[in-house]
Amino acid sequence: MIVNKSIHVLTITIMSLALIILLFSYDNPIILLIITLLFFAVFYKYNSVKKITQGIIYFIPFMLITVIINMIFVWDGRTVLFYILHKPVTLEALIYAVILSYKLLLIIYLFMIINLLVDSDTAVSYFSSKMPKSTLTFMIAMKLFPSMKEKIHNLKLIYTVRGVNFNHEKKTDLIKSYMPILSVLLENTLEGAFDIGEAAYVRGFLSSKRSIYEKQTLKKRDIIIILINILLIFLIIFCKFKNLYNIDIYQGLKSLSLINKFSITAAVLIILEGLIICM
Repeated sequence: MIVNKSIHVLTITIMSLALIILLFSYDNPIILLIITLLFFAVFYKYNSVKKITQGIIYFIPFMLITVIINMIFVWDGRTVLFYILHKPVTLEALIYAVILSYKLLLIIYLFMIINLLVDSDTAVSYFSSKMPKSTLTFMIAMKLFPSMKEKIHNLKLIYTVRGVNFNHEKKTDLIKSYMPILSVLLENTLEGAFDIGEAAYVRGFLSSKRSIYEKQTLKKRDIIIILINILLIFLIIFCKFKNLYNIDIYQGLKSLSLINKFSITAAVLIILEGLIICM
């Protein structure tokens, strides 16, 4: 995997935040298309075109499930395609389900790009220098949560040998049978967290400034990308606050205005950002 160390961690963080806000705020297909082109360009730039296929593998089953659920429970829309059990299935409902699924695909691609552009050691080093306590808490959580699954399995085997039944039909009895496991798991997890905290204290964590052997500096391209994304975030907040350029697919496809000032401005900013990243 090629890691682009020339792009600052803070730059990628702000860019990811802006794109996530944009994806959750608007359903405009033009904006989604431009974001897709940005992601494909980054994958091509860093020789990771195979990740596109990997994302599609996750996208197809989720899209099918979303479309089926939308067909069953949502009857809004103006263009009726057919009826299922006397319930209308509309074109707008299908399009909305596909767009919702596609936005999840873009989120998956975004995290793939973060993994592609960010070195984990560099990210930990940077955020530890800026937010040491929060970074330590996050790292402890990342260390403890994966081990919980194995601990639950082992505890369940032990309590099964002791005669505890975990196959109750009633939910209340099932919850009661799992209470001892949760109690032991909580106690064990707290002890592990205290041990990590004590070890960090003994080693002098936060007693002085951390040593940084390879300090990242913001370059011109980083500053430009950060400014672009800050502008994009403010543009999204302003348009949402003023209730501008919102798209309601269920009102009918003819009433949609996909090309507007917001979509054009956002597209220009994203294209400019992509050109700078791929330089």
